[in-house]
Amino acid sequence: MKRGPESKAILDAIIAVNKASKSKKIWKEVKKKLLNSKRRRRNINVSKISRYVAQGKTAVVTGKVLGMGTIDHKVDVVALNFSESAKQKIIKAGGKTILLSEIPAEGLRTELVLIG
Repeated sequence: MKRGPESKAILDAIIAVNKASKSKKIWKEVKKKLLNSKRRRRNINVSKISRYVAQGKTAVVTGKVLGMGTIDHKVDVVALNFSESAKQKIIKAGGKTILLSEIPAEGLRTELVLIG
């Protein structure tokens, strides 16, 4: 029986996070959470991101971002996956959506907030 993540998206995200972990300590925590089972990864609603992340910061979600609620300020979001409605709401508020598998090796330059 194989142990660990089998999804290509998760494996790609772990590789990208591993490269970025040299730049900031938060990426090591993200990698640890990505190695958890699917049941332990959290799905986060846009409303929670709006509530806990200040304007100009970047939210890091180790699960899927869902479109429930509203977001009223510019927040960049890095996540494993996004629902279509969540993508639209984040972009409409002026933020960016970035998949974990697409983060640059040098990491991100803004202040990061880990959610979930």
